Amino acid sequence: MAPPIFWFPQLLACLMSLAVGVYVWRRRNTHGAHALLVVMLATAEWSLLSALHKAVPDLSSKLLLAKIQYLGIVTTLPALLVFVLQYTGRDRRITVRNVALLSVFPFMILLMAWTNPYHGLIWKGVTLDLNGPAPIAVYRYGLFFWLWVCFAYGITLICTLLLIRMWVVSEPIYRKQIPIMLVGFVVPWAANGLYLLHLSPWPRIDMTPIAFTVTGILLGFGFFWGRILDIVPVAHRTVLENMGDGVIVLDRLNRVAHLNPAARVILDFPQSDVTGQTAAQAFRNVPVLAEKILETREAKMEITLAFKEGRRHFDLDVSVIWDNRGKTAGHLVNLHDVTERKNAEEALRESEKIYRDLTESIPLAIFQTDRKGGVTFANRHALDLLGYETEDLNNVTFISFVAPEDRERALANFGKRFEGIPMGEIEYTILNKSGNRVPVLLYVDVIRQNEGPAGVRGFVIDLRERKRVEKEKSKLEAQLRHAQKMEAVGTLAGGVAHDFNNLLMSIQGHASLIRLKNRGSDFEMEHVEGIEASVRRGANLTKQLLGFAREGKFEVTPLNLNSILADSARLFGRTRKEISVHLKPADGLWSVEADRGQMDQVFMNLFINAWHAMPGGGKLFLETENLHLDEQNARLKQISPGHYVKISVVDEGVGMSTEVQQRIFEPFFTTRKFGTGTGLGLASVYGIVKNHDGHIEVQSAPGKGTAFMLYLPASHKTEVQEARKSPLIQTGKGTILLVDDEPMVLQVGRGMLEAIGYHLLTAESGPEAIDLYRRNRDMIDLVVLDVVMPDMGGGETYDRLKALNPHIKVLLASGYRLDGEAAQILKRGCQGFIQKPFNVSEISLKLKTLLS
Repeated sequence: MAPPIFWFPQLLACLMSLAVGVYVWRRRNTHGAHALLVVMLATAEWSLLSALHKAVPDLSSKLLLAKIQYLGIVTTLPALLVFVLQYTGRDRRITVRNVALLSVFPFMILLMAWTNPYHGLIWKGVTLDLNGPAPIAVYRYGLFFWLWVCFAYGITLICTLLLIRMWVVSEPIYRKQIPIMLVGFVVPWAANGLYLLHLSPWPRIDMTPIAFTVTGILLGFGFFWGRILDIVPVAHRTVLENMGDGVIVLDRLNRVAHLNPAARVILDFPQSDVTGQTAAQAFRNVPVLAEKILETREAKMEITLAFKEGRRHFDLDVSVIWDNRGKTAGHLVNLHDVTERKNAEEALRESEKIYRDLTESIPLAIFQTDRKGGVTFANRHALDLLGYETEDLNNVTFISFVAPEDRERALANFGKRFEGIPMGEIEYTILNKSGNRVPVLLYVDVIRQNEGPAGVRGFVIDLRERKRVEKEKSKLEAQLRHAQKMEAVGTLAGGVAHDFNNLLMSIQGHASLIRLKNRGSDFEMEHVEGIEASVRRGANLTKQLLGFAREGKFEVTPLNLNSILADSARLFGRTRKEISVHLKPADGLWSVEADRGQMDQVFMNLFINAWHAMPGGGKLFLETENLHLDEQNARLKQISPGHYVKISVVDEGVGMSTEVQQRIFEPFFTTRKFGTGTGLGLASVYGIVKNHDGHIEVQSAPGKGTAFMLYLPASHKTEVQEARKSPLIQTGKGTILLVDDEPMVLQVGRGMLEAIGYHLLTAESGPEAIDLYRRNRDMIDLVVLDVVMPDMGGGETYDRLKALNPHIKVLLASGYRLDGEAAQILKRGCQGFIQKPFNVSEISLKLKTLLS
């Protein structure tokens, strides 16, 4: 349990509040006593729970007590306002509807305090401070706590202003009780303000409930003690007869003793004499007046009376008349007609309300200054923009909010505006209370009074969101331009790679035929092997070109990138031992649907790029992880939101400048010396990743290494293990129809297939193939069909061949990707696909499989 110094003051405050409550209860018939009693009981509950909150050691108990404590907190202020309204004679404001409206926000705060764990709007978090002699709960308050503080300060301010107004209009003898009450209102203001600002001499103790106890004592003291001294002088007849106000004198039995002429006119008693009648009888035509006179000994209030000509408003003052022995002799009732004033006030309030509603509803920051530039008005939007409250703007000039570099220009423009020169909207930078720079558009107009400038009125448009959107738009446009440029270059690269593949197909075929015949000398075989090695290098080059062109995703299967990354890293590590590879694979990594060969190509190109960046050796860090991209992050990366597998490749190399980073994915761009690189490595990485519906980004700086991050869409399918293919040549029998628009491919294809036992028919176009098949359908066992041909492409040719024979067997051959037009043909029943350039072993295996 905490030492008594932490909880005993609150406990003592609770006991004092209860004592004052008992005193008030004994005098509960006094007007306003019930509201004051509620204030004291709520303060007692608040103080008691605050004491227990400090006393208990564990956090869970403190949180429970804090929630219960809010019952007293939210009750104290509304009850205090009701008491002040009653005391100052504004009972007509205390209606069921108004009290209900006044209770809505406190009830919301109470409900939110009990449900705070679900939203954190009252306190964002609570920690237990164990550094002192006792554990103290330290709260990080949320938005609605500060809204409640504003609400509480607002009610306290209203109460203070009402008492000050009553003090101003009261007789000197009444003024003895009001200062006592005003002191009572200052105490909680000071205590709570010092606590929230961490300026209290007892920072670990919230003195607010104790301060409200002091408030209750002072209110009770002033309320009851002051009334003993109330003195109302006996009305003199000469004064009464000449007063413009209506004056009614009642005896101790509430009978009408006198009506002055003004009262007779007001109450429409010009001829009839009501002297001697009770107030209830005399004023039965104005029952509200009779009710107010009879229900209280003394009061100051506003009443509205209904007459034939309409409703009129009066200040009603009921005072006690004392005789010479100090006993009650009767009452003096004063009616002061304030109809014109009330109408004017109502019109003014309505005008102010319209103006206020207009300025608050417009989504602009509106302000007004005097001739010297001092801020005289700022709407809510302006206050929020500047980070200030209205009271903070006293003696503050608007120009002080303008950033130093813009002030001279702003002053010059203001001067031109005073001279009548129109300026329009001008962009400036302003500084808010936190010191943050805010770009704005500012428009000002001159306020003129007595034919001279009296200040300026203007509005401010916050440009932060517009600037952010423009920046994001510019970034997206740059990404789009880059994507379009890469797409155009990719289309060119794909076409070049396709034609080059056909050329390689011819070279590979001729080399394979020489090897099959085995007629050459050792010298010739050595050159054949050199030709085949060159073909393989050329095939790798076209493979990279196709990868960049997004035309090379051939065999897509569910893969686990951990194993592929590990295999590639192991192979790279054996050849580049000066590079230390550190692999951090994620547990339970999701699979991705990808081409295994292309993933090997991506990783190896990234590893080689890192090796070139670390000529003296270094560390290479590889990591995988599962990741979910939301709508915003996915949009910035120009991919669809969802689950992704992220692969990070980080080196400790020389890094790259911003200019180099903007070009690294362009084909044939390289920072290496001429002749030592093709500039296709990262370009193919980019194309392959994009072709797999993924995203790649780079982070680098000179001297700080480089990090590549790859994002590939995750798949829920199970990883497929790759089967090993037999490299043997499979001989066969039958007739093959070979269709290709390149004569050199037809020539070498005939030689390769005839060498392994097949009979060949060839066609250079789709129509020729259809005609040949129609004439020889009974002898043709299989068609090898090129996908890309002029005039009639592979898709249309296949459909027309299938119309001739629904059971036709077709093997597609292409230098392009499988998932393009070829994939659509396969879905329509085509049996197989082979990638150009292919050798005798690959084509023989495909044919053997389809024909068996």
